[in-house]
Formats: sequence, C-alpha cells, structure tokens
Amino acid sequence: MLVDTGTPRNARKLLDAMNSLGLEPRDLKLIVLTHGHFDHSGSALELKRATGASIAIHRRDRFLVAHGINWIPPAQTLRGQLLRVAFLALSWRVKLEPFEPDLALQEGDSLERFGVDAIVLETPGHSKGSISVHVPSLRAVFVGDLLINRDLLSEPVFAEDREALRASIGRIRKLAPWDIYPAHGDRVEYKQLNKILPGRYQLWWWLP
Repeated sequence: MLVDTGTPRNARKLLDAMNSLGLEPRDLKLIVLTHGHFDHSGSALELKRATGASIAIHRRDRFLVAHGINWIPPAQTLRGQLLRVAFLALSWRVKLEPFEPDLALQEGDSLERFGVDAIVLETPGHSKGSISVHVPSLRAVFVGDLLINRDLLSEPVFAEDREALRASIGRIRKLAPWDIYPAHGDRVEYKQLNKILPGRYQLWWWLP
C-alpha cells in the first residue's frame, strides 16, 4: 500500500524508491489518497498505469480527481489568502489528467483484503473528504494534511472547516498512537500532540 503520491511527474521517484527496497511495480496493490489535492493525487494515475494498483479515495473528494480540479481550500490568515490567490492564478500551469478512482472509501473500511492491517478514519477539515489510515498493530496513523510538521508542528495553513479539523485532530489524540505520519514534514510522536500550533505559525515560517 502507498499513502499519497505527491505532485504530477513524481511516479519515477516512487518506483525507484520501491526498487531500492527490493519491490517490483506489481507488488503495489493499493494507492490510498488521503484527499484529492494535486500534491497528493498528482501521480496516482501514472503509478496505476505502471503497477496495476487500485486507487482509493473518500467519496467526498472523488470529484476533485474525477474532474482534474486543481484547487486548495481557504487559508487561516490574510497572508495565506494572498498565497492561495497566487496559487489559483498559476494553477492552470499544473495539468491534471482526470481519473475515476477504483474504490470510494468511508469510515471504518478495512484494507485487509489488500494485505494491510489498516482501517480508514474520516478526518475532515482540511478538505471535506480527508481521511487518515490507522494501522493498529503498529500503533501508527497516516494523517495526510491534518497536521504539518515542517520544523514546527501545526495545523495546516489551508482548511475548509477549521472546527472539523480540530475535532479530527482530537480524534487522533484519543487513538494515542505511537507514531503519526503527516504528508508534509517529519514523523510526530504522540507526546507532541499537546504542542500543536495554529496554522499561521507554519505560514510565518514559510513566508518570513
């Protein structure tokens, strides 16, 4: 299983990483997208063509990939809104080929039939269809953009629903996992979850 694929034209890097681990392209059975934004789903179709893996995403973010929509949610600060406007103005330069996912995920879905002891958790906020992948046997959870850990641990700069986002973070706290893996930045230990900063701190770090 692979969780998220990065931006477009990232497939070769991922295939090389698999090769370095002694894995063949056909060994990849499932691509799980934590949400539909281009920096997570951009190489999914290319990887599917190279590996034959199925692509899975929550039904509420399906429309983003099915229509090749390049979009990011509102920001939490004025600087973030300016950055979002700049991104949307240039988004036409990133061409996303639409594709239909093979699986529509929802709360409680087991991924065991793909050989992975993992469960889907609905963790909306960054996007309506954001999910996390919980691996109980490892006490680990892959959270997509629910958290950002680039030097500073914080909420994401962009969120469709901040209240839902914070409720989702609270849900991860209750799981008490040993390891939390955000899509952007380093692994987070459970004890760090009481130090999450608002998204504006990431933005100030990003745009000094």
